[in-house]
Amino acid sequence: MIDYSGVPCPVCGEKFDVLDDIVVCPECGAPYHRECYRKEGHCVYEEKHAAHESWKPPVQENSRQEEAAGAQRTKVCPRCSTKNYPDALFCDKCGLPFSANPTASPFGGAVPGQGFPQGSPMAGMPMVFDPLGGVSPSEEFDKGVTAGELAKYVKNNTPYYLPVFKRIRDEGRGKFSFVAFLCTGGWLLYRKQYKMGIWITLAVLLLTIVSTCLQIFYISPLATDLAGQAGINLQQSVTLEALMASEEFRRAVAGLDGGSIFLLYLPYLLMLVRFGIMIFVGFMGNKLYYRHCINEVARIKEEASSEEECTQTLQAKGGVNNTLAMILLVAYIAITYLPMVLSMFIW
Repeated sequence: MIDYSGVPCPVCGEKFDVLDDIVVCPECGAPYHRECYRKEGHCVYEEKHAAHESWKPPVQENSRQEEAAGAQRTKVCPRCSTKNYPDALFCDKCGLPFSANPTASPFGGAVPGQGFPQGSPMAGMPMVFDPLGGVSPSEEFDKGVTAGELAKYVKNNTPYYLPVFKRIRDEGRGKFSFVAFLCTGGWLLYRKQYKMGIWITLAVLLLTIVSTCLQIFYISPLATDLAGQAGINLQQSVTLEALMASEEFRRAVAGLDGGSIFLLYLPYLLMLVRFGIMIFVGFMGNKLYYRHCINEVARIKEEASSEEECTQTLQAKGGVNNTLAMILLVAYIAITYLPMVLSMFIW
């Protein structure tokens, strides 16, 4: 397949990109954007057809400068074949992270177009990978943002997010995110939605702290006191089922005032509130991320003075925050298991 990158479209004049949807005139071989050819309705080089002449790429102005700039881009992306600068951490076009092995790919060493890894059941068969999940890179979303620009900003897992974004745009409904449901505020912060992520994380953290404090400083001492009134020794191995089955213990609980009973069951109410927040983020997470990406890409495009600056800013500002993800994972484990550890010492 011929690479038309850098060649201007005869209709709109914009240079072709490796991800552009290109059609070629069957008579002379002139390339066009599919939409441009559809609007024009015919090949603009029809005079060549009668003479049986083939199209040739025009001579670029400032070719020496362009060749010098092109020579600096020596790192070829194994996913989309775009040339990048040697120190690039991600591909400028599809956002693929570059590993220590420049030919590595997310498919266990197979490079797209070269087939599956040796030894696999499908070895020898060509492998085709679409980084945009079937969405055309020139397809426009809200605020004039294209799918290609969204892919540069999302960077990680674009085959999942671009079709989901298209569904949100076309149908107004997203897709339930199980990862967002489990991680709630942590997922929002991981995807660099810091404002919403901070509020959700603080809400979940507050609910967890209040529930933990009630368990340690109120419910555990109260249960010990009620068990003493019922003649049950909690120092022995007593299960919760056995405790609640005790007639004496239930009578002791029934003798509590309304406020004490409310505090006794408050942790369960807080648990339901926390679960409701998780459900909300699971269902709305992709929609929130879609609006976040659209707003950020539109702002970056407006503030950038050149296409090169826009691409660099999208790469720097987009993607995920891996460091923060690790910190949140450790904090989540600590918060989840700390009450269990403390309760073991108290009981």
